[in-house]
Amino acid sequence: MVEPESLSVRTWAEPAPDWHKVLMLWKEMWLCYTRIFGVLYLFLVLYASTVLWVLRRCFREKKYRLPSLNIMLVFMGLTRSFVFFLNPYSTVEEPSQSLIVFFAILTGIGGACTTSAVSILLLIVLDSTKTTLGPSQFTRLPVFLGITVTNVTYLIISDLIVWFEPKAKPMIIACQVSFSLWGLFITVGYLAAGARIRRNLSASHRMSSYNRCFREQSKGLQSLLRLLYACAVVGVLYFVLSIYSATNNDFGVSNGSAYVKREWDWLGLQTSSRILEISLSVLMLVITTRSLRNEPEDRYVIERTACKTSKRNACSLETRTSHLNREPSLITDLPKFQQVSYV
Repeated sequence: MVEPESLSVRTWAEPAPDWHKVLMLWKEMWLCYTRIFGVLYLFLVLYASTVLWVLRRCFREKKYRLPSLNIMLVFMGLTRSFVFFLNPYSTVEEPSQSLIVFFAILTGIGGACTTSAVSILLLIVLDSTKTTLGPSQFTRLPVFLGITVTNVTYLIISDLIVWFEPKAKPMIIACQVSFSLWGLFITVGYLAAGARIRRNLSASHRMSSYNRCFREQSKGLQSLLRLLYACAVVGVLYFVLSIYSATNNDFGVSNGSAYVKREWDWLGLQTSSRILEISLSVLMLVITTRSLRNEPEDRYVIERTACKTSKRNACSLETRTSHLNREPSLITDLPKFQQVSYV
């Protein structure tokens, strides 16, 4: 098959620095840069794989949300580390055009996996806090996975079309912007779930002042609330930066030149994106591991019910156990009158 010659041998539809000149300037710094990020993504793969191994029983019980989230993070980390170790930003000496397209598709799939993981975590948080965002039929795991598959399919098709017809570059812009807008919508869900948790905390604040059980539960909810807000902030920065990178005339596909003129600005943009992506992934994994801490080893959960206040204004706790026939929960058990549903 004859490869198209309308694109530069050293670049893809998206502009990049003139590596012949830049690599002579950056030298060892570029090698350290790519190796550090490659190792960081490998650590992320090990972290997510460990959590996935602990959650392996969820497959037998047909509980797929938490495992699906970790699978997405594993794939994202693998694609990123693969690219950083073998051909970061197509810096390999004289690569073929098909190789450049292959690594461009891998890079896009990595971003799609990040967005998908953010979406799945939203489902878990919404169920845990009994928060709704639109019709219930649209907030299901198969629907979100279907959106991810559709986006990845469009990404692959658009990259292949641009390979043969560079004038179709707006297809890549549309793909990148749609991914980022979807991610921004997901972060709104994090804020809504955080607001629901804050209301729960406010309602139980009076009880927590003299009840040790309530105090422990409030601490757990406050920790989850901080993590959700951190995810929302990092997610907004990450997806806004992605939109800026896709639509900017200097760094995006709309650049008429094959090379970027401001190499250091380009490097800062890429570095910020990778740091935000890794930070967002780590935050999601930390929230995921809450379910492992909240679940007893004997697969039974303690449900504490607040008793009615006696004539002496003394409150006691009645404890009972029930079989945990549901997915691991992100939120510790709450009193019955204020119970939050489990995932």
